[in-house]
Amino acid sequence: MFSVGDKVHLKSGSPDMTVEAVDGDSVHCVWFSGMNPVRDTFKVASLSKKGGDNWDTPGGKILD
Repeated sequence: MFSVGDKVHLKSGSPDMTVEAVDGDSVHCVWFSGMNPVRDTFKVASLSKKGGDNWDTPGGKILD
């Protein structure tokens, strides 16, 4: 499961995101586009923790 402050990525690929809140199977994330913060909500099943299984580099390349 995810916790506030975890660094995550979409399994399909995305910028680094930080978990702001978890609400059941929804995870509220924030990331930056340039200097602007962007927020969105994703399903738990669509995310992977950065540095966890399936990540081979700090850049977050997903291994299949």
